[in-house]
Amino acid sequence: MITIKKLSLIFCFISMALLNGCDSLKSEDDKIKNALIGKFYEEDYVDKDGNKIKNIKGEFFKDGKFRNVVTLEIVDDETLETSDLTMVIVGGWSIKDKFIYYTYDFDKFKITPQIYMLLMKDEVIKSFKDKNTPDKIIEYNASKIILENSDGERHTMKKSY
Repeated sequence: MITIKKLSLIFCFISMALLNGCDSLKSEDDKIKNALIGKFYEEDYVDKDGNKIKNIKGEFFKDGKFRNVVTLEIVDDETLETSDLTMVIVGGWSIKDKFIYYTYDFDKFKITPQIYMLLMKDEVIKSFKDKNTPDKIIEYNASKIILENSDGERHTMKKSY
């Protein structure tokens, strides 16, 4: 028999779960999905090949799509002049067992200035296809997500508001 006291406790539990967004009832992957949805940026850095990666911005959408914009600073070996190459990468994402899996829509892939698109598109797309491994979620909260790629490199995506 359900007493008024038991009914009150059940109602209280349900109310708290609803007020907390039912986080206590969600799987770890669902919590990561909720933290990931939105706009992000990363701090500029120099990759293992010595290339400066900058102006890193992205957005993960609720429908499982993403859009990232990244600028690579290229140094001409002969003149030592620098120029910026900007890539727009779009596709899909999903979370499974604390990993982010990506699919890419190469029909929407862009490189600017346009000359780089003509010179490098096939090479860049090939590298994306060859290196399409999931990123491991190391840490996450409402303001940042720390990922580790298959090379062991860690990246911190900070939420933009």
